[in-house]
Amino acid sequence: MVGLWGVLGIGPAAIATIRRVYPDLGVLADERPLKWVSSVGLAAPAREGLLGLESTLGAHAERLLERALDGGMSVCFPEDPVYPRGLAQVEAAPPMLFYLGRGDRPNGPPRLAMVGSRSFESNFIPAARALALELASRLIIVSGGARGIDQLCHDAAIEAGGETWAFMGSGLDALDSPQAKLAPRIVGSGGTVFSDFPPGVRADPTTFPRRNRLISGASDGVLLVRGHGESGALITVEYAQEQGRLVMAVPGQIDHLTAHAPNQLIRAGAARLVARAADVFEDMGLTQTQTLPAEVGAEAFDLTKLSPNAAHAYQLLERVPVDFDSLLGRAQPLDSGLLASALIELELAGLLVQRAGRRYERR
Repeated sequence: MVGLWGVLGIGPAAIATIRRVYPDLGVLADERPLKWVSSVGLAAPAREGLLGLESTLGAHAERLLERALDGGMSVCFPEDPVYPRGLAQVEAAPPMLFYLGRGDRPNGPPRLAMVGSRSFESNFIPAARALALELASRLIIVSGGARGIDQLCHDAAIEAGGETWAFMGSGLDALDSPQAKLAPRIVGSGGTVFSDFPPGVRADPTTFPRRNRLISGASDGVLLVRGHGESGALITVEYAQEQGRLVMAVPGQIDHLTAHAPNQLIRAGAARLVARAADVFEDMGLTQTQTLPAEVGAEAFDLTKLSPNAAHAYQLLERVPVDFDSLLGRAQPLDSGLLASALIELELAGLLVQRAGRRYERR
């Protein structure tokens, strides 16, 4: 799967086509595509991408994973707990994501996409920031890491001590300068930076609509904060409508160009009007007293429900990340296999956070 996904021109539809002929993709790992691609009815871009490979899919996958590891990235699949649960249910969801940070988790708070223009009226900044700060106190804020509204909302979530996710329109080792500065701040605050693009893929005008589809798919609702009539944020809104997501919009003054798109959506009845954070909470079904779920920890979890190995491993964890080899050196009599199983049990119980590079810490 990794080798296929890293081929230029290959998407979910192409993989589904290949699987109809080769249900077990593993049989293709050691074969050059030239030997089998003619037996699959692929579109020209996918076929050309496969024929352009200078190695087997298996070797290509190894190089991609090595590059991801060098960049501190982890990889997740739709069946993994760290893969955004809403996105996993979307038609033609990416079969894998690269990410920095902790990813999704069971029973996490609702997530709200906040999207808008890269540029907007400066006198709107205080209102937008205040709105994002309040929303971040009860919701995961999802956006695209771009200049303007995206970064304002990410920054507000970090300042509020909330959680924020950024979906990028490039490989995570090919971020532009502002995104490269934002990413470690998001990860350091407990958030996550995602991309379905393999390492090395640079952003271009064709990559952002694909990213926007993931933003809406990973969210329970989408809030258009600002946007002119041709704003790329409207692509996210269109995907949200297709995916059955709640769509909301912040109205603005009629003489402000970037208020045009939100005002039009509200007038057409395609978006719920949001004048304050309480409107979002109400539309998303949060009660006045409902708050973010508390993180599960030893205080809220009966450790006697753990297996002896998992309980032993939990005692070795700290509030700062520690790598697998260091844990293994202190985990006797557990060997590497037993320790790995124990860590998985702790992660599923919500007691552990796995960081990039096989580093673990107590939640």
